[in-house]
Amino acid sequence: MPSSSRSISRRRILAATGAGLGVAIAGCTGDDRSSSAADDAHATHEASEGGPPRASTHEYESLQVRADDAERFVYQDDDAAPDPDADEDTPSFRRSIVFVTDTDEADALWIDAADSVEAELRSFVDDTDFGTQTVAIDQRGIDDCYRRQLLRVQAENDQFRTAYCQQLKDPEAACVADRRLMEAVVIRVERVYDETPSGRGSSESMSCRGPIVHGENGLEDDAATGNASSTESTTNSTSASNVTAEGDDR
Repeated sequence: MPSSSRSISRRRILAATGAGLGVAIAGCTGDDRSSSAADDAHATHEASEGGPPRASTHEYESLQVRADDAERFVYQDDDAAPDPDADEDTPSFRRSIVFVTDTDEADALWIDAADSVEAELRSFVDDTDFGTQTVAIDQRGIDDCYRRQLLRVQAENDQFRTAYCQQLKDPEAACVADRRLMEAVVIRVERVYDETPSGRGSSESMSCRGPIVHGENGLEDDAATGNASSTESTTNSTSASNVTAEGDDR
């Protein structure tokens, strides 16, 4: 539950349906190995538009969890959390990223989600070795019938950048059309930041091109690049192509 004495929010009452979307692992061994997780499978896709993408600079693991509404549900600490008396009918659509650089910051995280979602998120953060790793929690809105793929992470000096794409969920996956949710992509990257990077950016395409390859142990590649053999694949994707840059999730 949130680490505060604030009154329980509307979401806490309704949040029995929030669910973790799994953990993915990715590396950076010359080709852009990248991975993300969704509610029905581990799946990845490597962006190929406009030539080869920049590779991830460091190895990383990621966890994706969703709230049952469009409001942010992870804040740096109690002071940064929303006022429970504020208007909760106004959703927080703009993306937000929270950096966790040590155990004190991990303990101070304010999380307002279903118990299972909070437990999964905290467990992932608690498994971090802050002597060699940093956690970034990137919150971005998403339509219920879409899944997000984390393509790569660039953790450079005082800069942190991510790249994503989205595609429709599998036809058999349950979802509600036109329902907007908040998703937290929790990234544990193999580098230390003594403080929050001042430069942060992200891009997201509304089209994941090519087949989605499912590899063993969460280490996957885009089959279209010929980088890895696949164990299974799916080809569902959106027909739209749209890229959003820093600051907004769509």
